[in-house]
Amino acid sequence: MGGEEFIVLINDNSSNNIISIANRLKKEVENKRFIYDDAFVDLTISLGTTFCIKGESYQDVYKRADEALYEAKNRGRNRVCFK
Repeated sequence: MGGEEFIVLINDNSSNNIISIANRLKKEVENKRFIYDDAFVDLTISLGTTFCIKGESYQDVYKRADEALYEAKNRGRNRVCFK
């Protein structure tokens, strides 16, 4: 189970706000109880965060966010990394 990836776009230009929002989302998932096949399952998420620089291509932003996500996974999962 696992390995799903999603993109969340936030209209904010502050790295501190983006990291704060990502950490709140991570905590919400951590504290929720999920049911799968009639059993409770604890879930965690790893998040890669970044922001768009004016004039930057979608591909550049996506690549940087993806790198941050894999950094979070490689550092032990259930964390937020920013690039």
